[in-house]
Amino acid sequence: APFPMLVFDPSSASGVDAFAPRAIIASAAIADVDNDGANEIVISTDETYASPSPAPGVGGSGRAYVIKANGTIASGWPVKPTSINPNAVPLVAQGVVTSPVVADLSGNGTKQIALGVFLGDATIYNADGTTMQTLQGTFGATGAGSDMDETTPEGGQPRSSDSPSHFYVAQGAFADIHGLGQLDYLAGEVGNGIVASAAGSGTPILFDHLLSAWNATTGAVEPAFPRVIEDWQFFNGPAVAEISGDTLPEIIDSSGGYFVHAFNAAGLEPAGWPKLTGHWQTASPSIGDLDDSGHVDVVQPTRLGTLFVWQTAGATCQADQWRKFRHDEWNTGTYGADTRRPARIVDLALSGSGGSVTLDWTAVGDDGRCGTATTYELRASSNPITTANFSSATPITIDPPAAAGTPESRTVTPPSGALFYALRAIDEVGNAGPIAVVAQARPFTLRRLRLVVAGPGRDRLVLRGAMAQTLAQLGLPGQSVAIALSDAGGEYFRATIPAAQILASPRGTLVRFRDRTGTIANGITSFTMGGGGSNRVTIRAQRLNLAGASAGAFTATLEVGAAPFIASGVLRAAGTGFRFP
Repeated sequence: APFPMLVFDPSSASGVDAFAPRAIIASAAIADVDNDGANEIVISTDETYASPSPAPGVGGSGRAYVIKANGTIASGWPVKPTSINPNAVPLVAQGVVTSPVVADLSGNGTKQIALGVFLGDATIYNADGTTMQTLQGTFGATGAGSDMDETTPEGGQPRSSDSPSHFYVAQGAFADIHGLGQLDYLAGEVGNGIVASAAGSGTPILFDHLLSAWNATTGAVEPAFPRVIEDWQFFNGPAVAEISGDTLPEIIDSSGGYFVHAFNAAGLEPAGWPKLTGHWQTASPSIGDLDDSGHVDVVQPTRLGTLFVWQTAGATCQADQWRKFRHDEWNTGTYGADTRRPARIVDLALSGSGGSVTLDWTAVGDDGRCGTATTYELRASSNPITTANFSSATPITIDPPAAAGTPESRTVTPPSGALFYALRAIDEVGNAGPIAVVAQARPFTLRRLRLVVAGPGRDRLVLRGAMAQTLAQLGLPGQSVAIALSDAGGEYFRATIPAAQILASPRGTLVRFRDRTGTIANGITSFTMGGGGSNRVTIRAQRLNLAGASAGAFTATLEVGAAPFIASGVLRAAGTGFRFP
């Protein structure tokens, strides 16, 4: 393998010197840039080279690369974006320190790459390294500019004297902010007043911090942009999602100035925005539904170690834009990358036996619980199914999914000996959801059940039985074990022992759990299974509330992982409680 490799431009006139290669503090984008079916690495560096224009003026250039999987630099790369001062601050404002972002703007499968060198112009490059657009620096609209009051939020339009704007060290993003299928490029910039710093005059410098938005195809600034931001946007950038409950997304952006803004395409903010954190933000916001409420939340960390979360009116199921730093959970930095897998099926149920069984569940989506997945993968086995052995279980073909939230039912002919069934949804790019496992109910031998009902918090039980399956067949250790008691009035006791708490004996013939306090598993103080020629089961529990228990027919269900084992009988009154037999 060619990696790790040194990244620098050996062809430049200044050549390889003691300072080459320079640092790389940008994050790479991963995308099939040239549409050849293989991903490339898109990366920029802190390299700076002297190329003043016109000489002997100030100025220079940085470097960005497309690197193939074999370690070679793609034809036409590196690109050499120019700047009036690309080497302003060591490491953090030196060369192309912001992370390139990628999108298909051409519509032909090849990708375009947006980036900028410090104090240069944001630029979009084609896959072959040619320039698609140099993004316009003159403002789309002007206004009063910053009010220079740190206690009040900005968000208005910049002063005309600060045009044109210049790229600096903020992160960028692509998004369709108008909802018309036309992408914009979004990034933090600074006003033209900062140019005075290149002259090193020592006089006070007045300039605005800006959030800019350009039509990525034409390069023109959006009419309502840029918007004034309170402070430096060091290394953070915008996230984009619909959070107001209407049809158009907002650009959520933060800075060192204590506020988090949310602008729509018209430059307006929803009621209740901007949000005040009182801290410097150096990280991009992240957007997602944290509590399965059907609405997205905005998450913003701060430099002082505080994490803010705001609930919004934006629907969980919405067109995906740019939900976090580097776009997605894989940090591809590529607009349109589908990295969200279908959700886990949570209500998989099984009925029937013998020649056919019926599986019922509620459909999940293509992305979590949104949309429609492409296919189901159903597998069956005589042994417990886990993620590790899922692929070795026997596949069963079933019809494709319905839309998320739809009740689903499939009747299948199981392979011989099948007792366990595992199901997952898969989306159109092959992202597979977590498996849901269900097992056909089987009996176990209940030899004794004693319930002592002495009053709430003082009740206790003892259960003894035997399993026909071995520990290995049950997947123990490695599975949780639950016990439930129910009668005609419903379930009146349930407790679950976590898998991590069930340990094997030194000889491996027994598994056990001990907790004298009964606090780990809802009152269970001891559990053993195995030993000898039969797989014996003993469960003891105390400090219970068994007020729902009564004489008469009952069912005891022992669940090992997803596999239920059922025993039934009749409880009879005995002293201060009940017993079977």
